[in-house]
Amino acid sequence: MTPITRSSILSIFLLAVGTTTLFYRSLYYSVFQIGLQQEVSTGEKRLYFFADDFSGPNLFTLLSTPNHPGADRKFLSSCGVLRLPGQKYVLEGDVSSPGTCFSIQADKITLNLNSHTITYGTGGAKTAAYGILGIACWDTTLSNGVANGNPCGGNFNKLTVLNGKILQAAGVVAHSDAIHLGQGGGNYLEVHDVEFSVQGDAAIPIFTTFSGAGARVYRNTIHNNVRRIPNRHQLQGMSVKFDNGQEFPPGQSVHDNQILGGTQGGIFLVTAGATAYGNKISQNSHYSNDFSIYVWGNNQEIFKNEIDAVSGRGVQIAGGAIGIGGIGKGGAHSNVHDNQIQVTELKQNCDYSDADACNVCEPGGAYGIQFDDNPRGDQSFNNSTIARAIECDAVALRTTDSRLAENESHDDSFTAMRIGNTAANAFGWDNAGPTGFTARNDSFIADTASYHVNWDGAQNEVCISCILGRGNNPSARYVTFSFQNGGSIPVRNIHFVDTQFIGGAAKDSTDMRPINASDWPGYSEYFIDWTFALFVYDQHGHGLAGTHISIIDALGHAAYEGDTNRQGNVSIPLTEFRMYNTATRVVRELRTPYLVQITKQDCMIAPPKFLVDVKEPTSRTARITCSAPL
Repeated sequence: MTPITRSSILSIFLLAVGTTTLFYRSLYYSVFQIGLQQEVSTGEKRLYFFADDFSGPNLFTLLSTPNHPGADRKFLSSCGVLRLPGQKYVLEGDVSSPGTCFSIQADKITLNLNSHTITYGTGGAKTAAYGILGIACWDTTLSNGVANGNPCGGNFNKLTVLNGKILQAAGVVAHSDAIHLGQGGGNYLEVHDVEFSVQGDAAIPIFTTFSGAGARVYRNTIHNNVRRIPNRHQLQGMSVKFDNGQEFPPGQSVHDNQILGGTQGGIFLVTAGATAYGNKISQNSHYSNDFSIYVWGNNQEIFKNEIDAVSGRGVQIAGGAIGIGGIGKGGAHSNVHDNQIQVTELKQNCDYSDADACNVCEPGGAYGIQFDDNPRGDQSFNNSTIARAIECDAVALRTTDSRLAENESHDDSFTAMRIGNTAANAFGWDNAGPTGFTARNDSFIADTASYHVNWDGAQNEVCISCILGRGNNPSARYVTFSFQNGGSIPVRNIHFVDTQFIGGAAKDSTDMRPINASDWPGYSEYFIDWTFALFVYDQHGHGLAGTHISIIDALGHAAYEGDTNRQGNVSIPLTEFRMYNTATRVVRELRTPYLVQITKQDCMIAPPKFLVDVKEPTSRTARITCSAPL
């Protein structure tokens, strides 16, 4: 190479590289030569300087610009500040930095790693280091001790990162994320075909805050070896997190990624319209509230993911914790469907163990799918969920703070299995305080109880055309219906309609006990119901609309009062029995047989009333003769 310009004027050098904090540190070395070189054969220009970095003279290449048909690209051979809007940068080799590697300070930048590796945080920085950082200078993390001294400023929307590796060095300070954008930009991020590896405390491979609108994250591989987080309530142990993004539509698309590890969770979504699909997630959690996917926003779609946790939970449908729908209200109208979910929890929870021993079960154990924090009309369907009780309890479906019947699971398969002779519980459907929920065409196969209520009770649930079954490795104490609610907390208005009982499950299999108001259990009840269909025809075989139907149960109580529909039909659930407890006993209260009465003006009905015993789905036909024109 032949030098074409030389200058020792520092101001020219700074202007050429657009340096900030990253390069000021370099200038603390003994700089004794600065120049711009040009390769005669290729026309490539290269900005360089020689400096003594205390290990001897070294050549530092800061920027190279090729002169060929790809001249719109700038080749990089070291970390630095990227501030040319719309520029395509390409790594020409592996790069590393003692602190943060790349600072993004302009919009529409593309960083093509070109099959090379970024390694960041190699120098033992005293504050967080980042692989790629975009941050406003007023962000409080730059002054509160978290990220002090990092480069900042500019815009960083529509950043694209692709095709290489981002590795975190050992020994970094907490919160040293691989990609960190927010507080000043960070919308329409695109990250694809990148392999991440992080292990520092609370480091998140892909993180945005107060931004992230329209982000696309796909075909990445994430090795999340983070072991500790300072605050599990802030969900600091994610792999992909769009934090505080509920006011930044449109939603993100996270798909076809592989996530291995993660000490608390996987993908965190709060923005309306976000999607997550085709991801393979195998987390290994040590902290509570540890879900592979968090569905906390409105109108989100989560589908065709494969979750197989080493230790951790599956999918949480929630959002009330951050008031997505208003104070205390969760997300609305999101769908979780066609996912394959396998979960378990190991005895390695840190936040409930003594002195950070990380040797206990997370309370509640593993959940396959959970409805919590007051979701509003969310659904799960066509999912296959297996919860495995190895060391800790396992629950396939968990309903907690669900207040609406419009929250629904349908056509889901829920299986909870004991592994070996474990004493841990395996519940198909577990409840802790819901006051409204619907299950339809679901199956609940379990080894401890198919349906279970814990201390916090349950109210206003209905399971329509469900399958309840005993599993292949049942506990000696298996029952189909289990109640452990507190003495003053009721279980009320729980209905099972047209239920199929298999594998040893039974409609009267329960551990219900007399009420003990000073301790437990409290008042409990459940109903076994069956659909009764009545078809009323006239003498010509036509369905007779407007025929009045009155149905009275065996206790003399009115069960139904109404008219046939346009087709001459009535179809309603009728209770076979109600199981409930008092202070002295458990009662199986029969409601069948029922007296059915039929009346219609100007019509002759023979007989006008009849008894029907309802112990399975039942139908009857009535033919009547009417003299007046209908």
